[in-house]
Amino acid sequence: MSLDWKELDKEQKNLMREFRDDEVPIRMLEPHLTRFAQRLRGDGYIVETRPNLYSLSEFGRKFMASR
Repeated sequence: MSLDWKELDKEQKNLMREFRDDEVPIRMLEPHLTRFAQRLRGDGYIVETRPNLYSLSEFGRKFMASR
C-alpha cells in the first residue's frame, strides 16, 4: 500500500476526503469510479460497511489523519 498524498491530484484528494467523516453511498462514487477509486478499495483504504455504503477503513483513517 503505497499511496503518496503528494502524487494525488485534486479530484483524488477530494475523493479521499469524502470518506473522512462518514459512509458514502455508491451513487456518490459513480462519477469517480476510476482506477483510483478501485485501487483505494483494493488496497484496503476504503471498505464496504453496509450494502452499497463505503467508509474509510482503519488503515485509511490513519492515512488521512497523517495528512
